[in-house]
Amino acid sequence: MIIKKIGYYERFQQLKEQVLELCDSVMTHNHISLQYDPEVGDTSWLNAYGEDKARRERYFTALQPILKNTEIEKMFDTIGIELRRTRIFALEPNTVGYTPHRDITGRIHIPIVTDFDARFYSYEPEEQMCDYMPADGSIYFVDTTKQHTFKNLSNIRRVHLVGCYYGVKKWN
Repeated sequence: MIIKKIGYYERFQQLKEQVLELCDSVMTHNHISLQYDPEVGDTSWLNAYGEDKARRERYFTALQPILKNTEIEKMFDTIGIELRRTRIFALEPNTVGYTPHRDITGRIHIPIVTDFDARFYSYEPEEQMCDYMPADGSIYFVDTTKQHTFKNLSNIRRVHLVGCYYGVKKWN
């Protein structure tokens, strides 16, 4: 199974409010970086865009300073999963996210705003599928090391909080 529900964030409404506030106030592209590489020190919202392949995602461990003492920091502290290079992704209506691709790690998704017509697609020969993840506080592990993409065929903007999965710190 490429998508598996692994938990639930109890303070989802507060997280959603903060994520949407960030989308409205600082989003200029399709994502906002919530973590940065402390060795490089680039705390811009676009620091994890991916152009610099030498800066592998495992180094993006520090929370943006402006997010200290916020609901996003509480989420990082309480979900029990080690996340790196965490971002907020927004996908406009009637849009394809990326061409089909594979990532080097799986991803954790917390859907913030979505629609039944915003779907994740797997292109693996043994597991072709499209799946919907509701925005209800659920936390999902998505095996993005398999060929995939996502499409928003709805008429609303799809917003997900997405982090690179590097293991479990603790299970709640």
